[in-house]
Amino acid sequence: MLDGFPRTINQADALEELLAASFGSKVALVPLFDTQREEAIRRIMGRSQQESRADDSREVAEKRYEVYLRETAPLIDYYERKGVLVRLDANQPISEVTESLMQIIAKQPGVGRSHGG
Repeated sequence: MLDGFPRTINQADALEELLAASFGSKVALVPLFDTQREEAIRRIMGRSQQESRADDSREVAEKRYEVYLRETAPLIDYYERKGVLVRLDANQPISEVTESLMQIIAKQPGVGRSHGG
């Protein structure tokens, strides 16, 4: 499982090539933790209270969200076209989001199994 990668279409293409060349496989499942803009910004800002990160101001959070829209959001269509994108309602409590993700993973053939022996 990869977290935060790929972030761009070019990185996604490179990942697909690497998986095909190294393992003869492809990305099998891409969960999208779907939430609204304001909730995403609130969570980024809330993290600063827990981790004491000075760079998690509203201004910085909004800039991060704009970068996401410009560079990462196009991956939604990319993986939707490949038929591997699964949307999860990330506005639920974390325990419910986790349970939903675990159920989706359990239903995927080949997901969660290591390559090689």
